[in-house]
This record gives sequence, C-alpha cells and structure tokens, in this order.
Amino acid sequence: MWRPSVSVLKRRFSIDEDEDNEEVEEEARRRMRTPSPVREDVAELRGKIQDIKSTFGAIGTHSKSIIPTALKNILQKHEFADAEEILNIAETPKSKAEADAFVALVGGRFVESIAVSSNGSWAFITQVEAYLRGRKEIDDCANNTITIEHPSKPKFIVEHKREYQNQWLEAKIYFKNFEFLVTACLCGNYNDHDFDAFLGASLGNRLALNDYWRVYVPLASTPVVRQSRLLRNFTKRASGFDWHLKSQRFYDNGFSTACALSLHALDGIDSIVAIGSLLLNWKVSNQEDKQKLKSILFNVKELSNMDENAISNCVERVKELSLVKGKKLAVEIALLILKNEVIKDTDYVEMFKALISSRLKTLNSQAIRQKRYLLP
Repeated sequence: MWRPSVSVLKRRFSIDEDEDNEEVEEEARRRMRTPSPVREDVAELRGKIQDIKSTFGAIGTHSKSIIPTALKNILQKHEFADAEEILNIAETPKSKAEADAFVALVGGRFVESIAVSSNGSWAFITQVEAYLRGRKEIDDCANNTITIEHPSKPKFIVEHKREYQNQWLEAKIYFKNFEFLVTACLCGNYNDHDFDAFLGASLGNRLALNDYWRVYVPLASTPVVRQSRLLRNFTKRASGFDWHLKSQRFYDNGFSTACALSLHALDGIDSIVAIGSLLLNWKVSNQEDKQKLKSILFNVKELSNMDENAISNCVERVKELSLVKGKKLAVEIALLILKNEVIKDTDYVEMFKALISSRLKTLNSQAIRQKRYLLP
C-alpha cells in the first residue's frame, strides 16, 4: 500500500492545531485513493458480480425461467438443473473403457443442454464432440490445451480461434480431463424472440468472449446419435471413435453436421465424393471391399471408357483427366488400392481437404438455409 513520504508527514504535523483538520484529512484520503485504472476494473468486476447474482439467482428461484421464449415450443416438457449438481458423480476416466463410459454419461447430458451467460445470452446445444486431453495413448486426435486445467466442475468457455487469415469463435465445455466442443446449437438473448442456428465448430460472432457462463442440463437423458468426430485427419488411431453425440430428434429432422465417413450413403452425392468418403471410412475401420470399390469406380462417368482390367493404365490416364484436384486424388487412391499399393497418410489428409471438406460445409449450410432446426 502506498504511504506518504516523511516530508509530507513533517509538513502535516507543523500545521496549527486550531486549523480545521478536515481539509488535511480529505487530502490524505485523496492521496490514498486507488489509482483510476484499478478503480475502473474493480467497478467493472462489481458490475459483473451483480449481473451474475441477478441472472443465476433468478434461475435458482424459478428454474423454468431458463427456457428462452424463442424455444418454448421445442422445450415444452424439458426441466433443467445445474450441470454441476447432476454430473458431480462422474469420475475422471483412466482407461479407454472408462473414457467411453464418461463420454456416454457426461456428453449425453450436454446434448440439449442450455448454456446461460451473465449478460443474458443463451446457447441451446444440440451436438457435442468429446476429446480426451493429455492422454495421447488413448485419444491422439485431441489438442493439448495448456490454458485450461482439468476443472472439477463443467466450465463453458467461448474461445477465439485463428488459423492463417481465418478467425472464428468456438464454444467448449471443459470438465475433468475432457473437452466437449459444441458443434451445433441455437443462440440468442433472453431479451429477444429470435435466434441464430449454427452447424460446425464456428459460431460466428453471436456469443460474447468474456462472459461468465453456466450450463444447465436436462433432468431426463436425451436420446442421442453417435458418429465420428469432425476431424481433418482420419489417419490417426482414434479417428474412428464415435465420440460425436447428436440430439436424435434434431438429427432425424436434418439439423446435424454432415459426417465425412458416411457421405457415401447419402442420396444425391457426387459419385467421386462418395468414393472419397468410402476410402476414409475404410482407412478408419482398417477394412476394404475391393469388389464394391471396383463396381462403384467404373460406374463413374469420367471413367466409363477405361478398361477396368488394366488398372495400371487407368492410373496414368486419370492424371490426364480434366478433374479438380480433390476428385483426381480420390480416383488415384482408389485405383492404387485396387493395385494393392500402399497409400501415404498425407494423401488421405489432402483428399479430405480438397474434396470432402467443402462438401460438408455445403450440406451444413443447406440444412440451416432449409431451417431444419425448426422441429415439427
């Protein structure tokens, strides 16, 4: 704490006793005041604390108030409780089997949960995908997050992400040694009657970065669909984990992120995109069906004039076709598999980037444009 100098003290003690001491005391108080920037920070913090008490105190008193007006029809029969109260029994997993059970229990509870901020924003979460942090021997697809420890209570955070020239926001729930990435949600504010819908990891700019959030989970478990995660590299050991949990009813209505490993099963998918998806699926599952691949491959219009019994010649001819990079790479990989050649992992990664990724984004945008989040 700052203290007045000796010279100042001497000067004060020399003041005539009959002089009014109030002025001196006021000067001392003024000199001892907290510096202006610190006072402003303290005032802001007090304001946030008051917002937190106001927001979450009201929810504690009236639990139904957690449901935004915009979602009344969707959540007519839902009741919610603080995630901390419901999930406090969950133990930190130490093995793959325990991790699977943790994802099913905890991740399943986060599906159709509501995250509420102190400033009145809300996010209704319809999908999460799980990553086990700090255990590469189990989940080698997880990133090392050094800024967040392993919280004993669910911690909802909006993070600013940057890659090259691209910037976006991600919402995550950290709990124990797991990170649950929000991959589909509806977002709004309690003061508004409208909301935005998001599919994928990017949340635009709707959610504020520095707000305090709490997560409220449904009292009754929500039926979920489990699929592979939104990865860019499907050559890692944990690529096939079905740790992507999606609300069953939103999935059935078409509000769900497209899955790279099952694109080949969708109607209306370009035949070469379907081949690329099938190749990724086989890479993850470590199995192949060459007869199936051969029948699909030579039904592709661009390959219809090729001799399917002369695979080596086909590989060379594909390089001459006027196909975009991603399609050409998918066909080359398929032909090399038929030749029993070894495919480099980097080729699978490049094929996803050049062929599959853009198709997934298109399907996600289409689902939002068609308002698939509006349930019947």
